[in-house]
Amino acid sequence: MWTIVLFIALLSGSCKKSTLEAPASPASPTKDTLLVWKVPIYQDTARAGYSGFLRKIADDRIFGNTTKAGNSETSVISLYRVTDGVEKIWDWKDYFPGETKVKEGMMYDDRYAYINAGNCLYLVNMNTGQTVWRSKLAYNPGLVGFIGDNVFHTSGLGSNSTLYVADVTTGDWQPIFTAEGEDGFESDIKRIAGARNAHGDMILYFQNRQYNYSSFTSRVDIYAYNLTKGEILWKLEDISPQESNIFSPVLDPENRRMYFLTWHTIFCWDMDTGEEIWKVPLAAGVLASYPVLYDGKLIMKTDQGYLTAFDAETGQELYYVKQGACCIYDMTAYKGRLYYTDRSLYIVNPNTGEVLHKIGGDFQSWPPVIDAERNVMYLMDHYYMYCYKIPE
Repeated sequence: MWTIVLFIALLSGSCKKSTLEAPASPASPTKDTLLVWKVPIYQDTARAGYSGFLRKIADDRIFGNTTKAGNSETSVISLYRVTDGVEKIWDWKDYFPGETKVKEGMMYDDRYAYINAGNCLYLVNMNTGQTVWRSKLAYNPGLVGFIGDNVFHTSGLGSNSTLYVADVTTGDWQPIFTAEGEDGFESDIKRIAGARNAHGDMILYFQNRQYNYSSFTSRVDIYAYNLTKGEILWKLEDISPQESNIFSPVLDPENRRMYFLTWHTIFCWDMDTGEEIWKVPLAAGVLASYPVLYDGKLIMKTDQGYLTAFDAETGQELYYVKQGACCIYDMTAYKGRLYYTDRSLYIVNPNTGEVLHKIGGDFQSWPPVIDAERNVMYLMDHYYMYCYKIPE
């Protein structure tokens, strides 16, 4: 299973920005009975970091990205071993000369981290921290997919947008599909999701998000592309004039359904035919938060700070509750609860939207890393990495 990592800089402008000033008190007070340990991200604890996230790749290993505040600072990818404390295993910052930051995101599995830094792409071995290959391109690519043994990028927004694929072992990029701009629109293929069909073919699902800068209008086309056969399975044209969510479609391979969001609409389609199953309006826009499909519910955070859920089978709205300040990147589901950070950490009942626990702080906008074996979770703010007990 791969996970998309996207930096908070891509979030909608309606989101509240996290301050980089030192907080008057740590995000996790020592009196907090859930706190197991905390360690500084930098030796100089007065220095703030940003773009920090943590992700789990094995039972005892987590990795993350941090950048000290300041334009001249270098983004560092780090792998940590976590047991009763935390031990750093390696740091990675093997950039091409002149590049110092992860800019357009990162994707990963337990073998590799796939990294974008401007017009440069990198693949890093998760076990060793060594660069497997790196590519310097003539354009700033969009980082759009890491599926199985393949990584993907696009040529970005332009009169056409081309999707490229490479094997993780070689980094040899090959173009596989081009979406042409039409009627004055410029094309931009966004993040892809993938699943195999009944014949074992790998099908890629993605949007071509298009803009017309003369008329200030947008349109969205949806594609199902058979990577195995090298052909379009189906295409839905101009599904909405609304601007679309920045993330990949949400797939439910077991029930052969896919879900997609424009700013104020949720669509549900048949994965094999593209036939519409249902669509429902959203009470508030969702451009920058990734929906989670959990226990038959499609759950998301709106850009205005409402947690909302829909029945995945029928599209019926289940709840719409004000919660926190704004949009979020992602949520983690674990043992009948949802976990996410909106500066504070929220632990929520997914059936009702009720907040079960809240830990105040200024956490980075990524969900906590759940360690089921130790019954703890790991988070990061601008200054410290934290380990908390998972509350009862």
